[in-house]
Amino acid sequence: EVPLFVMGGAGDVKYFNYLKKLKDDAAKINPKAAKRIFVFKGYKDEFAYAIQLASDFYMMPCRFEPCGLNQMYSMIYATLPIVRRTGGLADTVSQYEEGAGIGTGFLFDDATTSALYNTIGWACSTWYDRKPDITALRRNAMGRDFSWSASAEKYAQVYKWSVDARTA
Repeated sequence: EVPLFVMGGAGDVKYFNYLKKLKDDAAKINPKAAKRIFVFKGYKDEFAYAIQLASDFYMMPCRFEPCGLNQMYSMIYATLPIVRRTGGLADTVSQYEEGAGIGTGFLFDDATTSALYNTIGWACSTWYDRKPDITALRRNAMGRDFSWSASAEKYAQVYKWSVDARTA
């Protein structure tokens, strides 16, 4: 079984065309694998949740992301995020520790194609060579608590810390 990749977005058309070319190139090498690669342009509400439910990885190579919800939805659905370590993505996705089964996804630091390429390669290598780690990552991801009560508790801790620091 090969992983399922769905690539889409509302960015520059040249990137969409590049992704389409990658899929076409993959089809020449491995037609079976290419049948599990989907590329579309734009955001389609009716597909968003279905894509996350049906995918093995969810890639968000954002240069800037102040919050982000899609990576949280992905984790809830056991779809492992591949994200650039920025903003809300860095706050919510924890780095996979190879061989330990720790983490909830795959992060990279540089906003370069090589960093993204290498991280996708790492995720695929893990998929094929360390299936128990993929299972552990999925369990970790599904176990994350993104509820308001968890956020409120963290906020209360910060508030208490600031009050204690001010009175000390």
